[in-house]
Amino acid sequence: MAKPGNLIQVAVILTVCWSVVQPSSSAKSRDALLAFKTSLTDPDNRLSSWRGQGCCQWDGVQCSNQTGHVVKLTMYSPRSGPGQLVGTIGGEVPSSLLELRHLEQLDFSVNNLTGSLPDQLGLLSNLTVIDFINNRLSGEIPSC
Repeated sequence: MAKPGNLIQVAVILTVCWSVVQPSSSAKSRDALLAFKTSLTDPDNRLSSWRGQGCCQWDGVQCSNQTGHVVKLTMYSPRSGPGQLVGTIGGEVPSSLLELRHLEQLDFSVNNLTGSLPDQLGLLSNLTVIDFINNRLSGEIPSC
């Protein structure tokens, strides 16, 4: 039977290991999101919370409670309604989005995104919900 002191040592080691591994994952996600933000136009500053270290606290970003990975991006236009068919976030969908390998849901509906979706979008194997309705996209929908 393990001694209580040994269990505490194991718990401390696991906690230290987790804290060492976790920031690199968060840093990669943060860098990918900041690259994504840089490529967009945002005249209403809807992405103004996208700064600092904790990207899981940013508006429209949801992370897994278990892993800390970004699993959901929600950027639909909150101002859409009668007479306003398109939101204000614009630009092309950049390939930096593909760095968020654990994404499960993407909602960029009712915005002003242009161009085509990155061909490799289908490689995000956890992606189960994708909504780009009411944008100005063109081209084919990438296959899975």
